[in-house]
Amino acid sequence: MKTSFLVTFLLAAAVCTHALEEVKDSNGNPVRVGAQYFIQPVKTESNNGGGLVPAATNILPFCPLGITQTLLPYQPGLPVSFGYHPNILGRDTIDTSADINIEF
Repeated sequence: MKTSFLVTFLLAAAVCTHALEEVKDSNGNPVRVGAQYFIQPVKTESNNGGGLVPAATNILPFCPLGITQTLLPYQPGLPVSFGYHPNILGRDTIDTSADINIEF
């Protein structure tokens, strides 16, 4: 009985102390709050790899805008930035499993 409790306690402690992991960019650097990044979809046979841009989802009215991929692979799209809402003081990098805002 005591051994079972000890194992359960140690497993619970290991789960509770799991640290947040920083999101990394394509170069392996942490993604910084407020810094600008280009989101580049992977190039495949059916996808030319163009960047992401806001675009109208309706003919009229033009708003709200959706997000679409450019047709040309050499167009990087528009940069985006990431941030916490509300702001988390003292955090300058984005963590996995965090609620964030993505802004063009």
